[in-house]
Amino acid sequence: MVHTPAAALKSSKNPPSTNKKSSEKEDSNLILGPQTENRKVHDVLSSERIKTKYAADKKDHHDPENTPKARSEALGVSVYHLVHIWKNQEIRGLCTDEGRAKFRNECNEEVENILNMYDICELLIKVKGKDVICPRDGKLGAAYVDTLSGEDHVGKANVMLSYAWGNTAGDITTVLEGYCEENKLDQKRTYVWICCLCNNQHRFDNENAIPFDELKNTFGNKVQTIGAVVSLLSPWNKPLYITRVWCVFELDKAQKTDGCKVYIRLPDREKRAMFESLKGGEMQTLYDAMDSINVVKAEASQPKDKENILKMVSEEGGADQLNSRVRLVCRKWVHETINSLMTEEMKKSKDASSDIKLSTLLFNVGRIFHQEGLHEKALEYYDKSRVIEESVLPSNHPDLATTYSGIAGVYGHQGNYAKALDYYDKCRVIRESVLPSNHPDLGAIYNNIGVVYGNQGKYAEALEYYDKSRVIGESVLPPNHPDLGAIYNSIGSVYDHQGKYAEALEYYDKSRVIREFVLPPNHSDLGAIYNSIGSVYDIQGKYVKALEYFDKCRVIGESVLPPNHPDLADIYSSIGSVYDHQGKYAEALEYYDKSRVIEESVLPPNHPDLATTYNNIGIVYDHQGKYAEALEYYDKCRVIEESVLPPNHPGRATTYYNIGVVYDIQGKYAEALEYYDKCRVIEESVLPPNHPDLAEIYNSIGSLFDNQGKYAEALEYYDKCRVIEESVLPPNHPDLAEIYNSIGSVYDHQGKYAEALEYYDKSRVIEESVEPPKMGDDDQDEKVADHRHTITEQFNSNKEE
Repeated sequence: MVHTPAAALKSSKNPPSTNKKSSEKEDSNLILGPQTENRKVHDVLSSERIKTKYAADKKDHHDPENTPKARSEALGVSVYHLVHIWKNQEIRGLCTDEGRAKFRNECNEEVENILNMYDICELLIKVKGKDVICPRDGKLGAAYVDTLSGEDHVGKANVMLSYAWGNTAGDITTVLEGYCEENKLDQKRTYVWICCLCNNQHRFDNENAIPFDELKNTFGNKVQTIGAVVSLLSPWNKPLYITRVWCVFELDKAQKTDGCKVYIRLPDREKRAMFESLKGGEMQTLYDAMDSINVVKAEASQPKDKENILKMVSEEGGADQLNSRVRLVCRKWVHETINSLMTEEMKKSKDASSDIKLSTLLFNVGRIFHQEGLHEKALEYYDKSRVIEESVLPSNHPDLATTYSGIAGVYGHQGNYAKALDYYDKCRVIRESVLPSNHPDLGAIYNNIGVVYGNQGKYAEALEYYDKSRVIGESVLPPNHPDLGAIYNSIGSVYDHQGKYAEALEYYDKSRVIREFVLPPNHSDLGAIYNSIGSVYDIQGKYVKALEYFDKCRVIGESVLPPNHPDLADIYSSIGSVYDHQGKYAEALEYYDKSRVIEESVLPPNHPDLATTYNNIGIVYDHQGKYAEALEYYDKCRVIEESVLPPNHPGRATTYYNIGVVYDIQGKYAEALEYYDKCRVIEESVLPPNHPDLAEIYNSIGSLFDNQGKYAEALEYYDKCRVIEESVLPPNHPDLAEIYNSIGSVYDHQGKYAEALEYYDKSRVIEESVEPPKMGDDDQDEKVADHRHTITEQFNSNKEE
């Protein structure tokens, strides 16, 4: 807020002394005090007329809606009056011509943009009604609205203003003028209920605050009966509104009320400031402000009001839910405002098809929407930028490469990997033609191409491009540079997905060492590498170590992220996975459900991360023997994956496998074989021939045929499983004992007893050589867990440039 020039204002509570020096007396009169007889106050209705009106209306008590009190409380001030009388005459009339000139010279502002509602309440609102009889109680001192008459000035309220008392009169009037203009409303017939003008301020002060129940009921009634609320946000990047507990509470109540329309608006000057920041692509301050909305931390003039509001919030679902709702409403408003500003700007452009400045602005807006996860909007703006640049720039211009990379990034996040590779390749061709071979931007594009191949399950290609990125990074960056940490993390991720866990831990640990050296202890990238290391230990069955790293990640996430952030959902999902493997199903469901709630609130309904969470919840229900619930969640996962993932994506194989397992347990062998076979086809196309997941699907198919008495087919698949496990597992591994036992069982059923004894004996030797697992021994945890569903693949996209 702009500071008032020295001595330009005076407090009505401390009128100037008569024995001040002449220069001080002259300055104090820049704003006329409440007792000054020549105030420019437009008194429309005299106190005598109010007295007469009150007396005549005393007979109306038989109709509760037609009493003087009820009629008065239903009134609002017209926008016309607020602009032309309240602002232009009364508020400006508080200041002498000399004072107004001083404001303009020193602050470059009119007085209405200097005084906030606290000031105006004391200097004008209370003064105007102090000699008027209140129609609500018959006592001296009335609300501002009760001093007005004439339908151009006052009438039954049809819109409510929700604002902070720290807002200025200028902000209020420009927002209401804009509301009338965009909705094609007559200012003289748009009557606004504003608490400072419509509540009787003479009855309440700091010592005698308005009772909470009265405020709550007044607001609730206004929202329901009026049906339209304008919420004023100012300044644009750190709105006072979202720091006030009443404002946050009002906005939530309004948007939840059926039939109530909510309009969030900026004053004109704040809208212009927001656009200037938008041109530079910098909106993070505003998004940070939106993410920080927290009714628990918001302020109130009366501490008791905050206490009562928080009590109500607790009874209606809690603060986290309210905060999440209000954040979503505010973010939606931000996106609508950005679209509106861009529409206006494109209309102003003389030749939008070749306006390179407009192209830059379009790209910046696309990047903002991309960061927000609004992929269709991001593509819309990126593509408009691309069309302009392709028409005016040479085909190998670096800006074109950046735009192609942005488009590719969106397609990658949508799971449209073919188009992502197409645009990343366009970017690569340009950069290879104009940049030196060890330029960091080349390393970045190689990294991004590696990400896409990794998400497709094409690990050889992914490693090829990640290694190109690594070579560049190690040649031009210092050994502890964060970008090197990111590259090592990416390589570790590929090895992780390939089941090469020793190599994965090697590269994850390189990344961890760098990040712990250069980053603060609560940095989100440090949390990410802890999560990755924890995931490997989880797969290895080392659950104590896994929880140790996952908990490090959780602590960081909860300290730096808003409670509905998708990364928190990932952390909760990881912790849920460990509890699931430990057989602690109640704890697993608790954390998976935390993940689901967040993702359903912030992600589109077909997002791959939601599919992963549904799959994980299905797994827990499966382990609990709740097969109907398991199939429900597996099917939710399948529908999403079939809509967004390529046909041979490993994630789809996981889901098909899990559905097959449930049908197998239920004895529905035809359905089980259908889904097992879908899994097998995908895994044979994307995994190396000795991958443990292939052994698992072969074992499951063999078991199904075994249960059906189809022993030849059972032996075929059991033997495929055996070959893989003998090549990758130590000779005394329990899984080998299991497959030998299964093969022996088939020979037994066939009456081939010599062969049966041979395999039974192999199984016996292993089982007698392995000690029973000790509960609590981290190295033995893997022998306690049920590994039926451990092939779940989670393909987390790495950071892009």
